[in-house]
Amino acid sequence: MKWTDNEKHQIAQLVTMGLSDSEIAERMGKTHAAVKHYRQRHITDIKIEDSKEVTTEADGTQTATILMRLKHDPDKSPRTMLALTGYDPDKFDLISSQYKVYEQHSTEDGTVPQYSITVKVRPKDDISVSELTSVINHGVKQKYLKRTPATLKHMLVVPLYDLHFGINSYDNMKPFLEKIQAIIYSHSLQKIVIELGGDLLHSDYLRTTKTVKGTQLDHVDSRQAWEDAANFVKSIIEPAIKEPAIKNSDVAELRAIGGNHDFDMQWAFVEMIRARYPQLSVFNPGSYRQAFTYGNVSIMMAHGDTAKAKLSQLFANEYPTEWSNSIWRETHWGHFHTETVKDDGGTIQRQFGTPKPADGYEIKNGYTMNQHVLKVLEYDVNGLSVEYTLKGK
Repeated sequence: MKWTDNEKHQIAQLVTMGLSDSEIAERMGKTHAAVKHYRQRHITDIKIEDSKEVTTEADGTQTATILMRLKHDPDKSPRTMLALTGYDPDKFDLISSQYKVYEQHSTEDGTVPQYSITVKVRPKDDISVSELTSVINHGVKQKYLKRTPATLKHMLVVPLYDLHFGINSYDNMKPFLEKIQAIIYSHSLQKIVIELGGDLLHSDYLRTTKTVKGTQLDHVDSRQAWEDAANFVKSIIEPAIKEPAIKNSDVAELRAIGGNHDFDMQWAFVEMIRARYPQLSVFNPGSYRQAFTYGNVSIMMAHGDTAKAKLSQLFANEYPTEWSNSIWRETHWGHFHTETVKDDGGTIQRQFGTPKPADGYEIKNGYTMNQHVLKVLEYDVNGLSVEYTLKGK
């Protein structure tokens, strides 16, 4: 049986924790024989001495020295050093490590190296992907919803830019949500596109409140932010996805571009949405721009914090097929929290505002005069047909 590197790290960690072969097999979903064979070939019973030393500093940094017996010299990767000393690599960062080797002789095993391993670790600022997943996908059951056949050859685009959940809340967004749902329920559309244009979440971290670059922000409850964002987004997705008589994967799409506040966290958020809704076509490239089409309409998304002045030119260069095959072209972005619309040489540039409340930074600097509205756009195959302006309470 071939073991992956992650499985090797995991089995070493579980042996360190004192689990038996059968317990390890059950936890890893392997056979008892496979686990026993691997351990006998590569790992002796790892014995952590009673003299094991662990010191913890005020900032949470820990230094641990552990004695153990191994049949083979381990690799020196951070994950291996952490796993061998009983630390979860997904929850701790390795600051430094060192080890010494002593030869130990026994009648049963012969000469076996005994290792004295010292590691210095600190808890990760953020939580693991599996913990993130549990925030939204706990008890999730995939949903298939029935739909009525489309009678109107229109595309509805729901641009969601700079919602900043954490500063924003589900309660604040509920009036907007009800209006979006009403538009979806009142139409039988050929296609619905939900644009997550970045900064859906206020922070790119969960235990601290910082931007992607590490800029410290006013603290928010990021777990609550994730829950509010999930409730809001799924309440738009569910009326948009239906179960057709035949597979029709482009009925509803979610397209995502990360922002300067949440580039990594929004990507993970969207991957969890993908897992929940198999009917939804998800485009989550982890890039700064992406484009999509409908009939003779082409639209490019960006967040707006980078290359804003040349988005129209980038559209033509990066997506030449979409550009050349369309007669109606738009670029969509947010970031500046105010709405502007401009025709730039035949490309409609739409900068969307945000319905979120002002945060401390905006209040301090007087950035509080924007209209707190959402826009929803409806297109026929040749261009914009209807623009909806949604207001809150």
